[in-house]
Amino acid sequence: MGYILYFSTLIANGILLFKKKPSKLIAIISFAIIGLFFAGNYESGDINNYLSMFSNIQVILDNSKIDKLFYYLMIFMQDRGMDFFSFKILLAIIIYPIFIISIIKFRVNVNYVLFFYLIHSFFMDVEQIRNTIALCIFIFGVHFLVDKGKDYILKYTACVFLATAFHASFIIYIILLVVVLPDKEKILKYIPHVIIIMCIFIFLNKNNIPFIDSVINRLNDEKASIYLSNKVNLGFLIPWALHLVSFSAIYYCKRLSDKLENDKKTNIVNTVYYIYIVSFIFFPLYMRSITFYRLSRNLCLLCICACSMINQAYKKGSLKKIKLNFILLGSILCWAIFDLYIRSNEILIPVLTKNLYFK
Repeated sequence: MGYILYFSTLIANGILLFKKKPSKLIAIISFAIIGLFFAGNYESGDINNYLSMFSNIQVILDNSKIDKLFYYLMIFMQDRGMDFFSFKILLAIIIYPIFIISIIKFRVNVNYVLFFYLIHSFFMDVEQIRNTIALCIFIFGVHFLVDKGKDYILKYTACVFLATAFHASFIIYIILLVVVLPDKEKILKYIPHVIIIMCIFIFLNKNNIPFIDSVINRLNDEKASIYLSNKVNLGFLIPWALHLVSFSAIYYCKRLSDKLENDKKTNIVNTVYYIYIVSFIFFPLYMRSITFYRLSRNLCLLCICACSMINQAYKKGSLKKIKLNFILLGSILCWAIFDLYIRSNEILIPVLTKNLYFK
């Protein structure tokens, strides 16, 4: 049943991929199905950990100094008689409307976004609950960087800190404030040089980053210690490659955007492009722990939204439009191969088959 619902949803949105007017009905049904996958999944690597966490939440809370808002939320729901799956239903009801609002605010073809989202990010979001909550808050916050309304820096910062309360790694996205600086062009020119120097230094230092150990000691948190001290040798080349593949999509998207006479679309695409430029600063972290690759993966939805806007701007059959979508599809498939297909028994198959509602 899970396979039928998944592929039906994927195909339905795929059919509407190049329509200028998206189908609200298909989008609503799709989000409902996604929410059921999220709420009902009962077996995968991370879900098993969350089940154990829910049963021993007070002990975990007492021994943790990060992600506490998520743990407090668990305790709050437990005190009201909710089990783990009722808790997930409530989360789905809260976070997916935020997800929908965030996508709509980009003025995109929702079906286009859903099609590419379902290929990869959907599976990761079903399994990684804390990251999913934090990601929805972060994506919502990015709109403040795009719109630059009243107190937009404060509002974006608030979103980052709120996301960090659910997943500590999101604190690093505070650096994306660089994209709204008046002289950002000058600053961004120095990023490649800084990254190269840092990466050479870290590689010569056997993939150690001096300040990381002090961070671990300050946190004194077992989970953070595992997360931060999971060193790699040359494994960092994988997240580097994945980031570059995604960047190729947003780079080509920006090239097409620069030829349009649409300030709103150009502004959004430029913001996402600059976010990707700044995010190259994450490369040294990948050398310390491959787990940090999620910092780049979390940006995939922004790339999809940017490509959707440019896709709408070009006529059907345009070679530039076809090329853009092939580049985007290629980048998403690269992520899917790494995250899903080479370890399908861990995430892909359990998400589609281990569900309380699709037996």
